Amino acid sequence: MLNSITMVAVNVILNYILIFGALGFPALGISGAAIASVISEAVAAIYFIIYTQKNASTCKYGIKWRFAIDCRVLKKILSVSVLMMLQNGLVFGSWFVFFITIEHFGERSLAITNVVRNISSFLFLFVQASASVVSSLVGNLIGKEKSTPFLYVCKKVMLSCYMIILPIIVLFALFPESILRIYSDNTALVFDAIPTLKVMLTSYLIAVPTFVFFSTVSGVGHAAASLLIAFVSLSIYIAYVGIISHFSSSVPLLWTSEHIYFLSVFILSIYHIHHWFTGINSQGKKIITNIP
Repeated sequence: MLNSITMVAVNVILNYILIFGALGFPALGISGAAIASVISEAVAAIYFIIYTQKNASTCKYGIKWRFAIDCRVLKKILSVSVLMMLQNGLVFGSWFVFFITIEHFGERSLAITNVVRNISSFLFLFVQASASVVSSLVGNLIGKEKSTPFLYVCKKVMLSCYMIILPIIVLFALFPESILRIYSDNTALVFDAIPTLKVMLTSYLIAVPTFVFFSTVSGVGHAAASLLIAFVSLSIYIAYVGIISHFSSSVPLLWTSEHIYFLSVFILSIYHIHHWFTGINSQGKKIITNIP
């Protein structure tokens, strides 16, 4: 949390200095924003190193500060991380396709999508945080063979996430104009963006269980399955966007692609978890699945 605060503070200050040319610096515009982002990330990395040096037990965690490459360990890390990198690349690629499609409908449609996407990113912070928690806890429970049912953990995390985002969703739905005016003072744009905003908000009712169970797949170490789920779901997502855009230029209708994507990921994740449980149980192994 402290690292995030530090990174954001540095980014905000440098954005002001480099974009507008404050304190004698040249005004760099959008290039200044990029430079500020890079510097803030570097500051975050340095913060983590200093924090670890001062607070982490080198004996307990086997930390060696002498730089060396262990090819055996690196190979194990890459065997999982490469799959995760491909998965994230697919997600960003699908968003690129979505924005290119929207762009063909005109500047107004693209502006609406950008505004709604910014609001969606705020809500996604809570969902992503919950998903990260599930991934860590499930991996820990499976690794240590704890008696706590990890599906019970998923249930608890989902309820916690809903308790946070549901009031926000209701607030945004009741006062859409006030929320949209944070991002634009164009009255016509704000009015046109309201239907799209409401469609986006409903997608988060599905997003919570989707990302919790999807992260469970990653948490138990099934990186290849996670990649396959993402690939199939994004293929369905892109096909849906292509079909809808062929028959309609409605931005709210195109945003229903989020529902299709979340549903696809949810169904495939549940199927994989169920299939995994069935396979383990058929081999006579003990698996922790009960939900009190």
